[in-house]
Amino acid sequence: MVRISKDICVEQGHEHMNAMQIDLVQEAKRIVSSASEQGMVIRVLGGVAVQLHCDAILSPLQREYGDLDLIARRRDASTLDDLFTSLGYTPNKVMNTLHETRKQYFDTHFHRQVDIFVGDFEMCHRIPVTEARLCVEPFTLPLAELFLTKMQIVELNLKDILDVVALLAEHDVAPQDEETLNIDVISRLCGDDWGLYTTLRLNLAKIREILPQIEGLSQPVVDVVSKRIERIQWAIDGAPKTWRWKLRARIGTRVRWYQEVEEVRR
Repeated sequence: MVRISKDICVEQGHEHMNAMQIDLVQEAKRIVSSASEQGMVIRVLGGVAVQLHCDAILSPLQREYGDLDLIARRRDASTLDDLFTSLGYTPNKVMNTLHETRKQYFDTHFHRQVDIFVGDFEMCHRIPVTEARLCVEPFTLPLAELFLTKMQIVELNLKDILDVVALLAEHDVAPQDEETLNIDVISRLCGDDWGLYTTLRLNLAKIREILPQIEGLSQPVVDVVSKRIERIQWAIDGAPKTWRWKLRARIGTRVRWYQEVEEVRR
């Protein structure tokens, strides 16, 4: 068995977090607050959002964060340039022209990148985010959608696995929000999209298998995360399925069920 050691993951412990990581969390709050002052709605996703929800991430699950991922309302897209310019960012005009209706990109002079999804979140799979859902949390996506933005990745890497395990270790799975992974939201979205359901099912099994290999993770935490994974698996399997889901299920994995996503290099 190949163990996932702390050396492979990241430097461990809050005392090893560098200033940039700590600043990135504060910067995310600054952006969201500045947007709110101007009547805009922007929320945080990615690893920084996980950090915002997990103030005391268990040592084996801690990692460093590089860039900042955000999501904005579609109707705020035209004002993003003005907001981020006022905050000291430089828009990537070429990329923003190409992807304006779906995603926008900004940089700073110290090489921090900010990627902003506009409207829904879309990578390997589309995660719809209504304006009402976008306003559930004051700074981040709701935990259910945040969880799905990680789990929709077809080829999960180590940092994404650590983020998912951190979320599941510290948050229960129940039919509500408020620091809980809303299983009703997860089940509804998976019941409408066979591709998302399939990727989620594969990733849940993968994470459950990897859990015992994460060095330093105690058995009680492994047990809690495993039970929550089982609860999610049971819920998405038993959720009502739409006609679209059933039609796509007949084709199965003979046809690719996800979008291929190329990382943007700037």
